[in-house]
Amino acid sequence: MENKVGFTTETINVNYIDGNIFLDTTSSPSPKEYQKIVDAFKEYIKSRGLNTAQFNAYDLGLQTDSNFTKAEYIPESLPEVRKIITSLDSIPIITGFVAKDIYGNPTTLGRNGSDYSAAIIANAVDAEELQIWTDVNGVLSAD
Repeated sequence: MENKVGFTTETINVNYIDGNIFLDTTSSPSPKEYQKIVDAFKEYIKSRGLNTAQFNAYDLGLQTDSNFTKAEYIPESLPEVRKIITSLDSIPIITGFVAKDIYGNPTTLGRNGSDYSAAIIANAVDAEELQIWTDVNGVLSAD
């Protein structure tokens, strides 16, 4: 028996079918539609009985140098990141791209900062695997 719920707007169609999320877009979603996607994902996770919480990477101890817009993480901050993440009683949903320097000033990691943040966090918790999915126009069928 198919269990289907979801919503549709002018440019997106989001459905949960038998425990899976399906997202169809006809163009890039507006900020309002993007927020609906985020909310749908949170609802999906909740419907699966998973306990999650949202965090900025800097709330989990990630520190960078003060090279604003192109900051590099400080490797010495990783043990604190690991300690905080492993002490959580929830699955963390962590923002990418933003951090803070050792003085508490907001910084950004520059181009591909969200992917970089994921790699930093994966390294901090000794993850066995990191998957990064990238949006592309079309399908690559050959090199």
